[in-house]
Amino acid sequence: MKIVFVTNFISLHQSHIADELYRLCDGDYTLVELTGSRNPLKMVPELLERPYLLQAWKGEAEQKRAMELVREADVMMCGGNVSVLPYERERQRTGKLLFDVSERYLKRGIINALSPTIRRYIWNYYTGNHSQMYKLCNSAFLANDLRLLGMYKNRCFKWGYFTKVSELDIDSVLAARAKDKVRIMWVSRIIDWKHPELPVLLGQRLQQDGVDYEINMLGRGDMKDEIAQLIADTHQTDRVHLLGTLPNDEVMQMMREHNIFVFTSDRQEGWGAVLNEAMAQGCCPVVADEIGAAPFLINDGQNGMLFKSRKVESLYEKVRWLIDHPAEREEMGRQAYLSMRNLWTPEIAAQRFYELSENLLAGKQIEFDEGPCSKALPV
Repeated sequence: MKIVFVTNFISLHQSHIADELYRLCDGDYTLVELTGSRNPLKMVPELLERPYLLQAWKGEAEQKRAMELVREADVMMCGGNVSVLPYERERQRTGKLLFDVSERYLKRGIINALSPTIRRYIWNYYTGNHSQMYKLCNSAFLANDLRLLGMYKNRCFKWGYFTKVSELDIDSVLAARAKDKVRIMWVSRIIDWKHPELPVLLGQRLQQDGVDYEINMLGRGDMKDEIAQLIADTHQTDRVHLLGTLPNDEVMQMMREHNIFVFTSDRQEGWGAVLNEAMAQGCCPVVADEIGAAPFLINDGQNGMLFKSRKVESLYEKVRWLIDHPAEREEMGRQAYLSMRNLWTPEIAAQRFYELSENLLAGKQIEFDEGPCSKALPV
């Protein structure tokens, strides 16, 4: 099977599954990169050495080859900004199998449908041949957005960003954690819609209750000084620590050592791959219910907990319950790890996508009960 994926640029979250698809296709997989612009904070130089990478932005010959692959491939995936639309349109002309990959369209509600970008996506869908178009949803809320827009009816599948999942001795990880205090971790950019104030306000409530706790916050952003002042104002400088950014392997180690991971973004968080990473380290997640990955990854009360987005009281109630029930908390951490290891790995996602594509090409249906490539329904 020949697969081509057209996107803005290669990223770490795409590379693991791209590696697997390249292997499954015996080298007949190409990732077409449309722009040389990339976020330097997220760039890993060795990604540019991947054998399947075609950099269409380099010149006319590369662009021509990219269009040839769009026409020739058995399966096309595309996702990114509006620069992918000419390639998607060319694929629509062939009437061949096409998967569009995206986060939710209506992050700010139905008003997003008026934005020029979203209107172009809608126009491209309705004015082209979409008989063989399917949607891979990088947000649990995308299927509902598409229902409102009348798009991709019964053609939405669960997808996401897939981080590497290492084999852990999860029993040893859980046993090694400190028992004398509850250690809580927060990892994100310190900006408004990530709501870095929430873990600080959570700590204030725990302090009032006389709980022995520690909160470590990793990241940087334009609200850092404001959050530092809030920590001081709530008299938590010995309990809540702003640690800046750390190398990824150190972050993973810290996740293994912490009891609870709080993820506080609002609906602007399209997916939130840091949740994958925390769960893969067996850290019990407490997650805002508007985050794109949350309904796909979290079975509330089984492998983590969901709290009402932006509501500190809801966050406090969930965390306090976990503090008061340590055995259940550690079991949720175990189940979080098993969810990642047994269902949401790049290897499993790639294998399922390959099987889904094979069946659709043969005019057959295949259904997975849960996880990647299972049906995504409006929530």
